[in-house]
Amino acid sequence: MFIAFDSSQSQNEEDGPRNPKHPRRSERNRRRGLMVRACNSCRRRKIKCTGEKPCESCRWYKTPELCSYPERRQSSSHSEQSGTSSDLYRAALERLFPDKPPDDIVNLPRDTLLELMNGGGSQPAHSQDSPAVAASLQAQNSTLSHGQPVLESLHSMPDDGLDQGLCISRSDSLEQISDDVNALSLSTRRPASYLGISSTQAALKIITWLRPQSKPYASTVLPQHHRDHVVNGISPSNTQSGLARSEEEIIDAYFVDFHTLAPLLEEKSFRATKLAGNRTDNRWLSLLNIVLALGSIAASGADDHTHRKYFDRSMNLLNLATLGEPTIETVQTLGLIGGWYCHYVSQPNLGYSLMGVALRMAVSLGLQREPYDSHLVVDPTRLAYLEYRRRIWWSLCCLDTWGHETLGRASMDFFAPTITVSKPRFPDEGNYLEVLPLIENVEFIKISSKIQEALASMPMITHSETISLDSQLVQWWDNLPPGLKDYEPCPVSMHTARTVMHCRFYNQRTLLYRPKLLSYAMRRVPFMTVRVDERNDILKCLEIAETAIQNISTVTRLNQMIGWNGVWFLFQATLVPLVYLSTRSRHDTDSDGSFESCKRQVETAISTLDRMKPHGHTAQRSLEVLSGILQACLVGTIVETIDATAGNLGFQNISQLDEIDLYPQGSRDRVLDWTLMSFENLPSQSMWEFLSWDAEEMWPDMGGLGFENQSIPIFQNQ
Repeated sequence: MFIAFDSSQSQNEEDGPRNPKHPRRSERNRRRGLMVRACNSCRRRKIKCTGEKPCESCRWYKTPELCSYPERRQSSSHSEQSGTSSDLYRAALERLFPDKPPDDIVNLPRDTLLELMNGGGSQPAHSQDSPAVAASLQAQNSTLSHGQPVLESLHSMPDDGLDQGLCISRSDSLEQISDDVNALSLSTRRPASYLGISSTQAALKIITWLRPQSKPYASTVLPQHHRDHVVNGISPSNTQSGLARSEEEIIDAYFVDFHTLAPLLEEKSFRATKLAGNRTDNRWLSLLNIVLALGSIAASGADDHTHRKYFDRSMNLLNLATLGEPTIETVQTLGLIGGWYCHYVSQPNLGYSLMGVALRMAVSLGLQREPYDSHLVVDPTRLAYLEYRRRIWWSLCCLDTWGHETLGRASMDFFAPTITVSKPRFPDEGNYLEVLPLIENVEFIKISSKIQEALASMPMITHSETISLDSQLVQWWDNLPPGLKDYEPCPVSMHTARTVMHCRFYNQRTLLYRPKLLSYAMRRVPFMTVRVDERNDILKCLEIAETAIQNISTVTRLNQMIGWNGVWFLFQATLVPLVYLSTRSRHDTDSDGSFESCKRQVETAISTLDRMKPHGHTAQRSLEVLSGILQACLVGTIVETIDATAGNLGFQNISQLDEIDLYPQGSRDRVLDWTLMSFENLPSQSMWEFLSWDAEEMWPDMGGLGFENQSIPIFQNQ
């Protein structure tokens, strides 16, 4: 029997509404696996859906208005693929346009993009930053693009979740200006530590904000082949004279250049122990090798890296057991590494931590207390030992305070009532000049620590407070003995000490006035609209910086110690005229000649850095950065608009008193008390609270090691 179907009826069944429980023939023949998105009504009824709107089922049930579909969710595999594609596109854009964030070029026309890609813009073609550098630049300048332009926004705060892949190893950072504290690292790393208004980054942020063309000059990194040469170039024959120096010559160089400023060692005892050669314990060998490292720096040229060999030996001899067994020799070793060597290799963050350990260990040895002497008969040997302890303590204090100059962090109060140790004294017999710089430097750090603490509490202090602190510095300088100023003839060691002290004196004065200049630059107002007090402070800052540049440029008897410090202090001073130049447009009138004066100062600094290349290992890099920023200030265009969220800030005159009012009254009163009091009677600060840092905070890289393994070196080669 054959059953015949009416073709027309079948055709009508395909066209008209039907029972959704009876699928179409075309659907039955449809390939399996192709799923149609079902509407909410079909999902509830658990029936098939055609995917239309309204679908056939909703039309069948006479409820087309209820036909709605849930939002489509991407599968995880599709999301991962899309994220990967976005990353690849972003990486390609960063390679094509290393100096431009993607958001800045998305709306540019094709011709402009081709011009930027071919190097036709104002950016130097050789400065191609990594994605990490670009991200860091954007992050560090973002704080200046929003909200009220106050100095507090210049503080660098470390991120909570730092990308470990962006952190550089010790071998990559040595012999470069690569630490995030130092001058030329504004855009080479994300902020890894807190820095205040006194830091170099604060000034560089202002310059790169006002002159975006200067970003590539501050973010250019050394080529890999040059880094490898620098890090690995530790051949003993690579010295200035081409001949390897003996250990006796190296030790002589240390006592001439380093020991005079901070006499941590007793020279006769040290030389006798070295000559005897019967000590092989780690404490002595670690101290000996760091002395050899510093002496190698003083005795050799800037292109010599023999000091790395001695430094590695010294660090490998320090271990966790050393921290649990405090000795004077360990304190001396940590002081020399943290106070001198780490700053030479441009790692002041490491030096800051090591100085904290050295001071804590010194306190555990009681060096901050003057021992009670119950002896009725004067014992010359005991008196010499007590003076030896005093010199160690005050040398540590000086090194720690000097290292704080460009950090903007809270410092220890070395003159609190809990510090009872006497000041260094002149010897009854022997070299009178060997302790003179230390005695005067102790007086200097009394004033310097007050300035650092005031700026760490509030970036902007009042005009009267600034004048009071500056007058104390000037009075200290005026009262120096002629031997530490300009008396001739002068021994080599004394010449080195007084030259560095002179540079540090002007640097501290510059840092005192520089926040006023930075505040003026952030507000971007005409100079004629600034209040008289603030105007005088800005002019004083420019005047001090000019004097500092001139003094450093006229130094004739250069050596490694003077060259290293001179390059750093010269860079600090030159930032002042550069900040001022960044605020001026090339179309502005220069009736008072300040623009040309600042330009000449920068040019003088650049020529001086070129002359200091054989004596300063960072002179070349500093010269490149200053030259690039000067070029950007002369030919670039100043930022004329600010983010809309900030309002019309370019025409606001936010006075310094308004910014001071942003801070609590207690902080303002405390700073006022510090600045008005004589520095002989500074207020008490809990030293023990300062010294109660957790070990994990002091040694962040040592977490999880445990103290049961006492032979683990504190720092291993990476």
